[in-house]
Amino acid sequence: MQWFEEKNETFGILLNITSREEYSSPFQKIEVLHSLQYGKILVLDGLIQTTEKDEFIYHEMLSHIPMLAHPSAADILVIGGGDGGVVREICKYNNTRVTLVEIDQMVIEVSLKEFPSISSALKNDNVSIIYEDGSTFIKTKKNAYDIILVDCSDPVSHSASLFKEQFFIDVKEALKHDGVFAFQSESPIAHLDFLTQTRKVLLRFFPIVKHYFAPIPTYPTGFWSFTFASFQYQPSLNTQTKTILQSLQTKYLNQEIYEASFAMPDFVKQALQ
Repeated sequence: MQWFEEKNETFGILLNITSREEYSSPFQKIEVLHSLQYGKILVLDGLIQTTEKDEFIYHEMLSHIPMLAHPSAADILVIGGGDGGVVREICKYNNTRVTLVEIDQMVIEVSLKEFPSISSALKNDNVSIIYEDGSTFIKTKKNAYDIILVDCSDPVSHSASLFKEQFFIDVKEALKHDGVFAFQSESPIAHLDFLTQTRKVLLRFFPIVKHYFAPIPTYPTGFWSFTFASFQYQPSLNTQTKTILQSLQTKYLNQEIYEASFAMPDFVKQALQ
């Protein structure tokens, strides 16, 4: 029996694993763990990114809330997300063109090899993959995307450049006039300050900023937040989008979960006031 231990500043997780593989990358340490409880687990620089057991919760919540909010999303940019889970969910919609910008090619190669159920859509004809730093790539784009999603590993430390004010300015410029922006915004228990700070910055550029929540068992605290920002669309279901949601064959997200995910705990409400 082996044990994998994830540590950060305030929380950790200990998992029983049966084996592990390591892959070399110029950007980070990549590991694939095998566990009886969670199946295969992708780990970057010692931090769990996704597991076969619970990945669908995160990927569905990050993808479908913004996709359902936009009535005619066609051009979608995904920054990060080299495991392919977000791309898989976006490809459930017709007539989409997806650009995935991932700095580390090895993450994609490992995901295609080790996590085919998550990464298979990366091979789709409507998906373009660019190997570049997302914060650099987006500076070159103006009025280009209906939706921009950021699926980064750890915005508090590892991907800090993606969450500075200049990056949000670049996102605003890269979106079309009715564009939507969404990203994972950490645990409100462990990193409430990150949520409050990013909200303040976003409100300078987007009139609509909403937060929603989901349980992610293998992330620190197990309670996770996502942030939605838009120029004009509210994240709400109507008759048409309810029908679309029912057709998506999701494993976690349904109408009840969608509506409940925007219910905000009082301690978060007070912090965001």
